[in-house]
Amino acid sequence: MRAVASYESSGPEAKRKLFDLVSALNRGALGGIGPFEINILEWIAKLRYVTSTMLVDLIEAGYVSFGWRSGVTQAKLAKIIDRMADYQLITLTRFVTVNDDGGFDANNYSIMRIITLGRNGSILLHELGKNATRYNAFDVFQDGNTVKRFLTANQWLIYWLKTYKDEIGDNYETHCIIHLKGAEFVGARIYATVTINDCPMVAEPVRRVEEFEIEKNKQWLREKIERLSLMFDNLDQLYHGKDEFSLPQHPIIVLVCEDDEHMLETWEVVKLLPEIEHQEIWFSSDLRIFNYNRRGERFLRFIDDTPCPVELREVLGIDNEIDSITPMTDES
Repeated sequence: MRAVASYESSGPEAKRKLFDLVSALNRGALGGIGPFEINILEWIAKLRYVTSTMLVDLIEAGYVSFGWRSGVTQAKLAKIIDRMADYQLITLTRFVTVNDDGGFDANNYSIMRIITLGRNGSILLHELGKNATRYNAFDVFQDGNTVKRFLTANQWLIYWLKTYKDEIGDNYETHCIIHLKGAEFVGARIYATVTINDCPMVAEPVRRVEEFEIEKNKQWLREKIERLSLMFDNLDQLYHGKDEFSLPQHPIIVLVCEDDEHMLETWEVVKLLPEIEHQEIWFSSDLRIFNYNRRGERFLRFIDDTPCPVELREVLGIDNEIDSITPMTDES
């Protein structure tokens, strides 16, 4: 990962940016920073890493207020994102190949831009009394798979939010770290949760790794499921920081893989775990979540080593899919 199109500054330049931001806030929605931009900023802070496509989905599903606007196209949103980056409210990054010597390959940047919270964005949300994640200068230097895990879980979460908005309401959580009270070193990162009809689901993104990391990654996944299962067996003892972390019942773990072949590979890794006997595990993939034509077969569970579509009506009491919004192509 490497920051592009935006930059961090200090000293006089940082002060100038803050003065420019104050002026933009005074102009509001008329070419400046108004409620619409601030609402977008809140979602970026919640999700940590997003793409413009995800923001469009949230806007179209009604999670971001248009303000005085009648609507926002993806082209218009791209201009708004550039303006927010100019004020250092956000930072724009891309995936880039790292050479063997540790340098960047300038000819191998990804087209897709990834958006994360900027220094001034964190300051602004704090001053507005918003409960937002604090700015982390290292977010743009995370390794690619770490960022992809967040993006994958966020796409999963946004799918549920836009497709079953009324059924979910406010019953969802973005990324956090939970731990088991009284137990040392028993904790885990939860990337996203959704609860429908008192049935919680937890997204666990699974990414492919380099060949030399495969065995280590398999062991890490097994241990993660073991820890999650242990914690979910003790729902009244879960904490996020000093606050209780509440779930209505034992959650379903949804392993979101890269593609169908990767789902099969992942099932081979986890199927012999003792926890499989009482822990419900579903499988999905990036394309099954993202593609419009996978309606009704986005989520699978293995029965006798055979992947079978989950009947959402039977498990969650909802239609297999209702009035979904066709995802748009990400801008550059």
